[in-house]
Amino acid sequence: MSLVVIAVHFIYRYFAICRTQWLYWFNFPHFLIWVVIFIIYSVNYWASIYFGYRADQSTIDSLRDPLYHEYGIDIDDVDIMATVYFNTTSDGLVLRWKNLAVFIDMLFLVVIVLIIIIFFCIKIQTGLKKNVTMSAKTKRLQAQLFKALFCQIIVEQSIE
Repeated sequence: MSLVVIAVHFIYRYFAICRTQWLYWFNFPHFLIWVVIFIIYSVNYWASIYFGYRADQSTIDSLRDPLYHEYGIDIDDVDIMATVYFNTTSDGLVLRWKNLAVFIDMLFLVVIVLIIIIFFCIKIQTGLKKNVTMSAKTKRLQAQLFKALFCQIIVEQSIE
């Protein structure tokens, strides 16, 4: 979820450097759109995890032997959050569409945020190089803020 907040920060940084006339989107009452976007994203993310990765009986049965033989864990004694994308039947592998749909939704949620970050990262970088109306001191400050934001993403993703 914090990646969404960082993505919004990249958008803000882009507006502050390249499109100052759009900064009103971060003032009241317009900033509420960012809150609504965050809430929608968070509810979608939470619902995908809560409903999609809840282990059903088929998943529990398929994990019972591997967990016991590899780790000595009785699956009935622990809470698990897991999903299985295929069931093995006498006809072969059968795709579990619900689980695949949840996976695609989660992948979409992460990828769209990363695309936003990469897009605005590139736009900020080119904006800093092309912006001639900014003083050298302001450009240095904006570049430092941009680097700090970029480092924040690297550190966060490294330890997550």
